[in-house]
Amino acid sequence: MVDVITYRGLLAKNIPPIEFLVDLIIPKSGITFVCGPPGTFKTNLLLYTSIQGNIGKRVLDFDVKEPFTTLWIDEENRDIGMKDKLVKITNGLNLSQTDFLKNNILMISQNFKLIDDKYNKILIEILERYHPNMIVIDSLTKVFPLSQRDEDDIKKIYDQLKLIIDKYKVSFVFIHHTRKGDGKHTIGLDDIAGSRELAAMADSAILVEHKFKNTYSVRQVKSRHGIMCDGINFKVHGDDDSMVIDYSGTINEGYTQVKHTIAAHITEWIMTNDIKSFSRKEVHKVMIDNFKHKKSSIDQAIIHLVSVNYIGKDPEIYGNYRVLK
Repeated sequence: MVDVITYRGLLAKNIPPIEFLVDLIIPKSGITFVCGPPGTFKTNLLLYTSIQGNIGKRVLDFDVKEPFTTLWIDEENRDIGMKDKLVKITNGLNLSQTDFLKNNILMISQNFKLIDDKYNKILIEILERYHPNMIVIDSLTKVFPLSQRDEDDIKKIYDQLKLIIDKYKVSFVFIHHTRKGDGKHTIGLDDIAGSRELAAMADSAILVEHKFKNTYSVRQVKSRHGIMCDGINFKVHGDDDSMVIDYSGTINEGYTQVKHTIAAHITEWIMTNDIKSFSRKEVHKVMIDNFKHKKSSIDQAIIHLVSVNYIGKDPEIYGNYRVLK
């Protein structure tokens, strides 16, 4: 069936605005990918999102306009791993009463396949019994063990999801991975594993990266429904019993903070050792050996120190810097 409508007719049509479970990043009745390299906190971040969403509180810097419930299909962590994560996150949120958690449902499995009619029937029974607003699937490749590069296989996934979304008005959120890169460039939409048809299936695509120490970034690289949100940083603090997840400003603010921190380390090194001049290679070695800073971040800090006239290029020795203050 094909709908034909004039431009004027479309403008006159009463179409309700897009609604979001989590403002800007997780649309209602949509498909969202949360992707990133291994070890980038994706599962913990979405568990935190499901808990905050259930009590109607902000997720990092994003509004939750009304509480929502989650069905989590886990094929990665098993019960002991999921319990440990939940305990730490709820302790970090200082949640003494956890009765609300019964509204979020967890399915721990090692063989749940949504291409199998038996498991589709189980999913439908759960949807009709619990009526979740969001389904988190960890991970896409485990629940849909099809070729991520075959367009026909991806169409099968999309068609199946669309039937469920249209009937039950539920949002799917998939934890997925990115291709292995060289680590020298910022990952983007094209780095999501699989063919471009897979990324095209998503209404929203989020990339999570480990930036430095206990800081991670969240960037939206696709939004079918409007302007993409600004990238943000969040920090993770904790111990054996708790995990605290804190919004830490926009990505640009985070980079500025890192640049100033490294600049402070460089000036401290200069003053402590009464250094009059140094090479870029020398300061790289000191900052990497002592603080594990990245070369690119060190270079940004050097540029900053030049801009404030603390150091300047040594006119007598090419590639060296001279202390001015």
